[in-house]
Amino acid sequence: MSIDYSGRIIAELSLAGFSAIPGYGLYRLIFHFSCQVNESNNGKYIVRGLIAQVSAGRSHDKTKLLGKAIPERPIVIQTFPHSHRNSISFYLDLTPAQIEALEEVRKGEDLFFCFDMKGEGYKDDQHWEAWDQLTIPVNRKTWTDVLRQIGYADFLLFEIPVPHSNSPAELKNAIASLEKARDHFLAGSYDDTVANCRKSLESIEKGLNEETAQKEAVRHYQRNRDEMSKEERQLFLREALKRYTHLAHHTSETGANFRFDRAEANMVMGVTAALVSHAMQRIRNFVGPSVSKE
Repeated sequence: MSIDYSGRIIAELSLAGFSAIPGYGLYRLIFHFSCQVNESNNGKYIVRGLIAQVSAGRSHDKTKLLGKAIPERPIVIQTFPHSHRNSISFYLDLTPAQIEALEEVRKGEDLFFCFDMKGEGYKDDQHWEAWDQLTIPVNRKTWTDVLRQIGYADFLLFEIPVPHSNSPAELKNAIASLEKARDHFLAGSYDDTVANCRKSLESIEKGLNEETAQKEAVRHYQRNRDEMSKEERQLFLREALKRYTHLAHHTSETGANFRFDRAEANMVMGVTAALVSHAMQRIRNFVGPSVSKE
């Protein structure tokens, strides 16, 4: 991006870094720019009051308005007989809903931010509107790192429980698989998200020694679902979810692969996390299942 006047380039901006911090009910994205101010021997050029409208999307030519980026401190770009370099930063405050909307659009791919920057330029008694655009590509690894910085994963619709020191190894494995599922989700690998949720569910079965009870709950559902106990219904839910997650490794009758999208992966991850949390609570309370049999 360059700021010019009558064809003369006064300053050139390039992205130097990208960071983020969480706040109360918002996330602050910070764009750090390096500003190369060119020399001028025929008068002093001054640009001040820079502000930017920011849009974002999966490609540079398909973006939607995101918000207004504000300088962290007042910016004055001024030329001298020698060139020099400045550092300037803009911040953009986003709500959790906006971050979620970006994630829905991104679908695990890269993001593009478009800065429509404007300011006021002065030279002697002349005044003009300084304007230019800058497109900033952010690859998915960098964006995933930013999501971690702001704690976005902590605000997904579930919490990952902390294993008790006396928890069976299989339940600890269930939590480890759930953590991997979350990492894959942030990276946009939704099939891998679901696959790790399946591993987590299988670890719960083994950790609680409920493989037989879970199968019996399915049989009871087939025989007389109305008489199922609360515990049986939960076991049935776990089995149904496990069967649903198997789709990631199966093909349909037409030979097409089943693929999970973001919403489906989020659903699976949320229910899996709830089942893992409940299993951990039962371990703490030393409560086991009570599957009735006919």
